[in-house]
Amino acid sequence: MESTVEAVLKELIHLPRGRQAAYLESALEALPKPESKEEWNTRFGAGTLFEAWTASSVASAIYQSNAKIIQRHLKDRKDWRILEIGGGDGRLWSRVFDKDSQGQLHVIDPAPEVHEQMQRIVPDGVSLHSQVALAQDAEFLDVDLVVCSLTLHHVPGADAAECEDRGIEGPGKLFILKKMKEAIRKRCGLAILNEADIYCDIGLAQSDEILIDRLIDSYVRRCGLSLLHDIEGPTGSDDMKARWRAIARHWCLEQVAMGHMSLADRDVYELDVPRWLGLIARAGFDIESHQFTDDYGLFHQYLLN
Repeated sequence: MESTVEAVLKELIHLPRGRQAAYLESALEALPKPESKEEWNTRFGAGTLFEAWTASSVASAIYQSNAKIIQRHLKDRKDWRILEIGGGDGRLWSRVFDKDSQGQLHVIDPAPEVHEQMQRIVPDGVSLHSQVALAQDAEFLDVDLVVCSLTLHHVPGADAAECEDRGIEGPGKLFILKKMKEAIRKRCGLAILNEADIYCDIGLAQSDEILIDRLIDSYVRRCGLSLLHDIEGPTGSDDMKARWRAIARHWCLEQVAMGHMSLADRDVYELDVPRWLGLIARAGFDIESHQFTDDYGLFHQYLLN
């Protein structure tokens, strides 16, 4: 077994699906231990894994598509207000705002590092309002635009009833979707939702073979494959390729082990497209459009009003 991330990805993708989980477990043991692990949403800026993630083909396609929609939606609006649920490194707004932009940006994210990074990204004319938590009784302000990109998959369960049925605390994704709908109603706004097309929510129990297969499908067959193409492609410096390699190992291959965690300890509770569409409709949204933003059928964009 060749002990490189690229070799593992290639072998996994070509193996029959029923043999991939066992191969992945042994392959990770054979890979050299990484010098360090950078956790998601803890470090930003030049040289970080998050910077490399935003430069990857699948992630940059999301930013590019969202930015075009936002600029078009805000074009003729004065004193606009935006709510972002999950701020990341602010890379989206560096594509949207320029030095003359004026308005309000409200960001909800539990990580203090996110808000510090957003302060560095947002121009002076945009007032930034930070909130670290979303209380169940919270009322969103009225806004022209809500952006929720790769965030709701951290919320377990479709709704409170499903959570209660499986002994999980929380209101479920439907609660937040309804709050998003309330936030844009008065100003005839738009909501942008980006999520992966993969079902790995609490309806699949710990260590379920289907759950493990779904995680491999998302993190390896699609996201891992896209990173492999980035690593072996003609663009990107050697340093960037090294960071894409670290992402493929730490944020893709190693993430599959999450399927053996308890329901409450998982970090990803994703829905596939049909389930997202059904939940979005239950929240009262009209679906203006929906589409994949990448060539791998991984990330889906929903425009809602």
